[in-house]
Amino acid sequence: MPDPLISTPAFSIIWRGEIEAPYTGSYRFSVRAAGSAKCTPPELILNNGELDSGDAVRLARGEKMSFLLRFVKNTDKPACTLTWQITPDEAADDVFAAETEAAAGADAVIAVVGLGMEYEREGRDKTDLSLPKEQLSLLQKLKAVNPNLIVVLENGSAVAIPWAAEHAAAILEVWYPGERGGTAIADLLFGKESPSGRLPLGFPVKTEDLPPFDDYEMNHGRTYMYRKVKPLYEFGFGLSYTRFAYSDLRRTADGVAVTVTNVGQMEADEVAQLYLDSAGLPDQPRLRLKGFRRIRLKPGEAKTVAFPLDDERFSLFGEDGIRRVYPGTYTVYVDGHLPDEASCRLELTR
Repeated sequence: MPDPLISTPAFSIIWRGEIEAPYTGSYRFSVRAAGSAKCTPPELILNNGELDSGDAVRLARGEKMSFLLRFVKNTDKPACTLTWQITPDEAADDVFAAETEAAAGADAVIAVVGLGMEYEREGRDKTDLSLPKEQLSLLQKLKAVNPNLIVVLENGSAVAIPWAAEHAAAILEVWYPGERGGTAIADLLFGKESPSGRLPLGFPVKTEDLPPFDDYEMNHGRTYMYRKVKPLYEFGFGLSYTRFAYSDLRRTADGVAVTVTNVGQMEADEVAQLYLDSAGLPDQPRLRLKGFRRIRLKPGEAKTVAFPLDDERFSLFGEDGIRRVYPGTYTVYVDGHLPDEASCRLELTR
């Protein structure tokens, strides 16, 4: 609503104005409308009708373009939004001049990047897993003037971030953190609390490392259980400001137990994870997460973590779709991450 006092059930609005280009580059304008019932599509007229909604037009910095937008209200709770997408010409304008100038004189740079509704939402699929190219360009410019680059990722799905993995001083994945997200991020970055989350999915190096989108066969390389290409970050991975040692893995009456010790200098949470292999059986998962426990340990403190191991945890699905326990020698792994080479290398421990 343009004004909350408008209560008439039907009206129309015409907006007229000029859009001034903040950067030299390609501009694409569009209109979105919503309401509790189907509404008349808004009409957008650019440059007195020379352009249609959705057309791309090149504008120089400071150049103005006229627009006229007609909106007819014939539904409850209407909404009308004029949006534009800019692809700047970096050869003409340094669109990140202010950011790089601020970064050059800072002790460290916290760059919040990621995805939003324009990239991922219900009814919209991503075409690849890379960060938007303008965000990668920003990170590269920041790194060039300040080596202490901290990348904070806000996204709802996996992203391919090989450049950040190689060049950033730290990467913090926060997903979509909610209203208290800023406070939580500050607590982590300034050491009030130690990170303790674990990835619920793997982050590949590039989109092409994944099986084809229309291939639904799990054993063709889907998830950590059948993965054939090493990811950048694996399922279950996460770092901490302290270090944890695992020792004395032993059998118990109903499963296994392990001793976890905080061998670092900071109190923190640890997430102990139990994995089973599939006894070398063909077309079965290489590893399966079968339990996890979150514990909090002070420096030097040790705790025993126990996991039950019943028939259900050992069972596997056969080609007939029936779950059963197959005879064989199974290997049990307990650690703070998936027992793969990439996770062990990134942990720098064990």
